[in-house]
Amino acid sequence: MKTSGSTGIPLQIATTTVTRLLWSAFAMRDHFWHARDFTATFGVIRFMRDPERGAEGVRSKDWGPPAAQLRTTGRLCALHIEHDISVQLDWLDRERPDILLTYPSNAVELARQAQRGARALPRLRELRLFSEVVDAQTRSFLARQFQARVTDVYSANEVGYIALQCPEHGHYHVQSENLRLEVLDDEGRECRPGQTGRVILSTLHNFAMPLLRYESGDYAEVGEPCPCGRALPVLARIMGRTRNMLVLPDGTRHWPIVGFSSFRAIAPVVQHQVVQHGLDDIEVRLVVERAITPDEEEALSGEVRKALHHEFPIRFSYTKSIERSPIGKYEEFKSMIA
Repeated sequence: MKTSGSTGIPLQIATTTVTRLLWSAFAMRDHFWHARDFTATFGVIRFMRDPERGAEGVRSKDWGPPAAQLRTTGRLCALHIEHDISVQLDWLDRERPDILLTYPSNAVELARQAQRGARALPRLRELRLFSEVVDAQTRSFLARQFQARVTDVYSANEVGYIALQCPEHGHYHVQSENLRLEVLDDEGRECRPGQTGRVILSTLHNFAMPLLRYESGDYAEVGEPCPCGRALPVLARIMGRTRNMLVLPDGTRHWPIVGFSSFRAIAPVVQHQVVQHGLDDIEVRLVVERAITPDEEEALSGEVRKALHHEFPIRFSYTKSIERSPIGKYEEFKSMIA
C-alpha cells in the first residue's frame, strides 16, 4: 500500500491479509453504528485508481466487500472526482443515491453549484465525508443544504481506520483495537481533554511492517469520555495538519476558519484557496464568474482578515480552476512557512 505523500513524505507500506480483515471489521462497525440500510443505493464521488473515467461513471449490483459479503445490499454507483461539478450534479440526478460518500470540499462545491444554478440537490439519507478535515461550520452548512445527516471518518492509508464518528455525538471514537493513538504536546506530554496536540500512531496488527510512534502530521483535540457508553478513547476534533496552520507575525500558530461562507454574498466567487507565503504575505486564489471590482476585493479582504484574526496585507490572484491533489484532496488554506 502507498500513501499519498500529502505530508511531504510518501511511504510504501507492506500489509497482510490480517490488516485487510481488520479494515473490513471496522468498515462494518461504522455501518452498524450508524444503522445504515444495506438495501440503499450507495453513491461514491472520489479518486479512483484505474477507473472508467466517463461521465456515466461505473455501477455495481451491490456495495462490494465487506458489506456484500455479509448482507444483501443495494447497488453501488461511482464517479471519478476529476469531473466538473455540473457533470457530478447531472450524474447525481440520474443515479439518485440514498447515501453519498465524497470529500467535504467536493460536497461544499456541489451545494454551492446547485445554489448558483437553482438546481435541487439529491434527496440523501446520509452524506458521508472522508479524507479531509471537516469543521462544525462546514458540517452545519452541508446538513442544511442536503437535508441529510452528515457523518465523517478519520483514517489513513498507512494505518487504516483511526477513529469513527460517534453515532450519538459529533466527536470521534479511536479504534483502539487496531492501533494505539497518542496526542502529545510540544514537550512530548500526553494531552488532557480539551488540549490539542500532535497525533502519534502505533499499529498493533501489521506484523509485516509495524509503524511505531508514527507522527502522521495531524493535530487533534482530546475529548472527555463519551456518555454514549462506548469506552473507546475520544477525539473531540480533528484539527488538520501543520501545513494548514496559520502563522502569525509573533510566531504563534492556529487553524483558521476558512469556510468564508460570506464570499458568495460579496462577489461571484466559484472557488477559493488562501495561501500563506510569508508572515506578511497572504495570497487569495479565486475562480470567479466575472471580473471582481476593487470594492469587492476590499470587502473580500475584510472577510479574510476577520477569519485569520489579523490585519494581513492581502493580494489576489485569479485562475480558471484550483486543482486538487492527485488523489482528490483539496485544501482551502495552506501555509508555505516551514
